[in-house]
Amino acid sequence: MRGLARAAHARDIDRYVKDALIFLRDELRREYRLSEDELRLLDAPVCDLPFELPQCTFYARDTQWLLRFAEGALDICEPFGIGVIFEGERPLRVENLEFCREY
Repeated sequence: MRGLARAAHARDIDRYVKDALIFLRDELRREYRLSEDELRLLDAPVCDLPFELPQCTFYARDTQWLLRFAEGALDICEPFGIGVIFEGERPLRVENLEFCREY
């Protein structure tokens, strides 16, 4: 059954990317200290938000998975990007990779 669920995720990737972008925009505005210039970048339409190269990571025997944007225009995106942890189909939290040693 999990294989079927993951296949559904693959078919719906555009929807998950959009959900992650909206979630990132809202959470970064609310929970993170961004510069005025960075906040202005978040005023763009969803498809133009400053996050690129989405990658999905699924974890064995877990309902949580990561949608990581490997590149972004905000300082918080250096050096490994920024991600959104999903619980099934629902964005759960921002995964700040800023202080990771490696990804």
